[in-house]
Amino acid sequence: MAGTTSPIAIVGMAAVYPDADTPEELFDNVIAGRRAFRRIPDERLPLDQYGSSDPADVDSTYLTQAAVIEGYEFDRLRFKIVGSTYRSADLTHRLALDVADRALRDAGFEGGVGLPRDTTGVLLGNTLTGEFSRAQAMRLRWPYVKVLLEDALGEVLPGEAERADFVGRFEERYKAPFEEFGDESLAGGLANTIAGRICNYFDLHGGGLHDRWCLQFVAVGSQQRLQCVVVLGSRRRIGRWSRSQSGSLRAGRILSRRRSRTERDARL
Repeated sequence: MAGTTSPIAIVGMAAVYPDADTPEELFDNVIAGRRAFRRIPDERLPLDQYGSSDPADVDSTYLTQAAVIEGYEFDRLRFKIVGSTYRSADLTHRLALDVADRALRDAGFEGGVGLPRDTTGVLLGNTLTGEFSRAQAMRLRWPYVKVLLEDALGEVLPGEAERADFVGRFEERYKAPFEEFGDESLAGGLANTIAGRICNYFDLHGGGLHDRWCLQFVAVGSQQRLQCVVVLGSRRRIGRWSRSQSGSLRAGRILSRRRSRTERDARL
């Protein structure tokens, strides 16, 4: 409510950032002025396939550096998540749950034990979930790829049986990296289900809210509505690759070099 304030105590923190697995490591990196931006590793975005030094190449990215989380592993067995469910959901969901668990442990509520569950909620900010759910959607594009492939093969393989055999083998290779779509696929690819997943895991009844852009706005607007005495707040984002990265580059939202305020304003 306007004109009213409520005291807030931060009693537990956790973080997973590039080159920082704890809030203390992140703080040390900031104080030391360290930068985690390095050449994008091939396992995240092979630049020999997606990169181009030509800014006019609209189907490529000319950005070569990024700050990425490396070496992170989610212990699905500890969280009792079966393999198929784990593979069907974007890693952002797992990372958010893991960091929430660490923050609760830091606050003295390991595993959520001792929390006032009826008045504990989750406020989470996230944009576009992560890169993995968008890659997973390629499996559903197989019918389109199949039509193009069959048309192209018709020009070089006149035999119908040969074409069918080739397309069948290619389909197996095309779909191999992607998990079959199931009950978890939809929820696991959405950003607005992450807060609810955390609430469900810890049996929290105070409500889970998600905002795409500004977590602070949600927290201010929801504090009175939720009536929570404990709030888990998080800002989660993994990845800005291929489609979203290239689009942001073309729109000038990611700059390949430092520009003056005048230059940036002129682009808007």
